[in-house]
Order: sequence, then structure tokens, then C-alpha cells
Amino acid sequence: MADKMPKEFANRLMHATFQCEAGSFMASDGPPGYELKGGNNVSLSLHFTSVEKLEKAFNGLAEGGTITMPAQETFWAHRFGMLIDKYGFQWMVNMDKPQ
Repeated sequence: MADKMPKEFANRLMHATFQCEAGSFMASDGPPGYELKGGNNVSLSLHFTSVEKLEKAFNGLAEGGTITMPAQETFWAHRFGMLIDKYGFQWMVNMDKPQ
């Protein structure tokens, strides 16, 4: 479709999908003229069944970013943590307490 797209779309991402243990995500860039506004209106949440996998994901996402709550035990979770990655995306990681 690249030859049928306006020039303004040449360096934009039309569709992206990535998968992880917690599921899949889909993303795209906004259209030309779309005003990007950063903020705290969205957090992406990943759920795990393994402390090791949770910590690996948390530490990887935290590289170059800011940890806002270290991954730790809470009253509702075996592990829960929050961070803002190097791109400004907010993430939450969670692992339920064993039943």
C-alpha cells in the first residue's frame, strides 16, 4: 500500500503487533496533523504467573525510564510494580497471590 499512501505517511507506523506472555498489543502512529499529548491518561498492564518473568519484563521496561513503584508484594498481589519507560509510556506489572 505504500505507493498509494500520501507522502505525509511515509515515515509513520501503520500497524504493529507484538506478543508477550500477558497477551498481544496493537499500535499505530497518529495521522499527519494529529497533536501528540503526553500524559497520565493510559497505563499498560501486564499480568504474569512467574516472579522471574515479571522481574525480567519490569527491569527491561525500566531501563532508561523511571520506576514509580518497585515490584513488590502488596495486599492484593504477590508482586506489583509501576514504571514509566524511556518513551514515556506508563506500565503496571502484576502477579496474583497464590490461591
